[in-house]
Amino acid sequence: MVVESLSRFKKELNRVVDLIGLPPARRLPVDIVVEDFTPTPGRCSYLHEDGTLRIPTEYIIWLHVIIRKEALSWLIPPEADSVPQVHDIAWAYAEAPRELWEDCRLKPRDIFYNYDPISTFSYLSKKSKLKVLKSLVPAIRAAALSGNLTFPIYLALLNRFVSYEVELTNSDMKVIDVLSDNPYATREEIRRKGGVSSSSISRSLTKLRKLGYIFGPQNVYLWGLGLTVLIASFPNQKKYREAFWNFKFTYNMMIPISGGLNAHAYIVLPIKGVPEMEALRDFGVEIGVVKLTRQRLRLDHPENVIESMVKAYLRDYEGEVADLVEVSEPSVRITKQDLRILNLVLLEGKVTSTYLAEKGIKSPKQRLNKLKRAGLIREFYMVEFPRGMDRIFVKVRRPKEELIRFTETLGSVATTIAQYAEGRGCGACLAIVSMKPEIKGDLLRGIKLIYGDDLVIADEVLDIHPSWYLPEELWDESKRAFKWENEVEKLIKSLER
Repeated sequence: MVVESLSRFKKELNRVVDLIGLPPARRLPVDIVVEDFTPTPGRCSYLHEDGTLRIPTEYIIWLHVIIRKEALSWLIPPEADSVPQVHDIAWAYAEAPRELWEDCRLKPRDIFYNYDPISTFSYLSKKSKLKVLKSLVPAIRAAALSGNLTFPIYLALLNRFVSYEVELTNSDMKVIDVLSDNPYATREEIRRKGGVSSSSISRSLTKLRKLGYIFGPQNVYLWGLGLTVLIASFPNQKKYREAFWNFKFTYNMMIPISGGLNAHAYIVLPIKGVPEMEALRDFGVEIGVVKLTRQRLRLDHPENVIESMVKAYLRDYEGEVADLVEVSEPSVRITKQDLRILNLVLLEGKVTSTYLAEKGIKSPKQRLNKLKRAGLIREFYMVEFPRGMDRIFVKVRRPKEELIRFTETLGSVATTIAQYAEGRGCGACLAIVSMKPEIKGDLLRGIKLIYGDDLVIADEVLDIHPSWYLPEELWDESKRAFKWENEVEKLIKSLER
């Protein structure tokens, strides 16, 4: 059996070497041995110092799947093992059954709770999956050998290559179209306006939610918890990125693919902690507070991109007012149980009192109604950044009065979420723009044409899609506020090191 297994492994390895076009990155095993031992999380096997590849007896019924999986793992260098989740792509290649994959995989830390490679790859055809792997394996290998591989970088690469291969059905597109026009649309309105059956709507909403296209139908109003949004700009270096990812109030990060440009972190922090964040300036970090926010949702694009942008820029927006982001203290008493409910909303997009009871929430109906009455849970679908599109991050030195024009200019050709952020003595308009790859060049040219010397950055960014949750353990019930002081101090010390 050992000889047959080793022979099968070599055949699978030759097959995957031909597919990916790369030689093995690890020394080949001299034998394959099945024996009793506790498997390594994320791999379910290990290469012994005597050169034998050892597989646990408990997985012998899946031996053929594990051998196929190990064949692709052999193209991933040992330097990548510090991010064990990269081996999920090998499980995908092996077409591992969910129960085996779930038993062996190692999950990342909580901020990336929405990382679900099993569902992600399930939406790809076999042909599309192989196309993703042919791009992803070399990219992971290069990042690992250069010492730049982290879980966020791996996730960004995965999202990027998968996004090009995900295909939306006609029903998916109709649901998105309706929600783009009206985020508050009910399922009945989606059915009526989109001409989609109830069963198709359910399938599409589940799929779109898992793929990160939409969130809802329930959303958490964070500003009602005394929180505000900051944007931190800092050198695009590994130590800075890791420091901000470990900061419990970091919501998301924009990592430019060009060298020499700053990365930007979106931070959701108690407003009282903003002055303390100014200390980060000593480490080359600029801090801005988001004052206004707007969005434009567009899944198609005009034939002439630059012309459409210029016309939108020159339009008269007199009389239009942007929505001011107002921060307020909770209007009701919030306990850690309440925060747990809000986090479940952030996780699931919708919760019921029955579901909350199953999760151990006391008095779930009363608590849920309280949070809804206080406006902390609001009913609407939020259309997020569509897969299969590229992202660019734009920053322009313009006053808050220009935010509407800025949003409409970019939003005339692509999905745009824009903010006005105010920092020490100056402000800027920023936007994350999602567009089809074929218009990226014209979009960048249009931005440079229109904004000239006021343009700070317009660059493609890695798409990470993390999950963020309210830090329940930091909630002080007596003060009705989050304890942020120690976390900011730890962030500062990590940058000092």
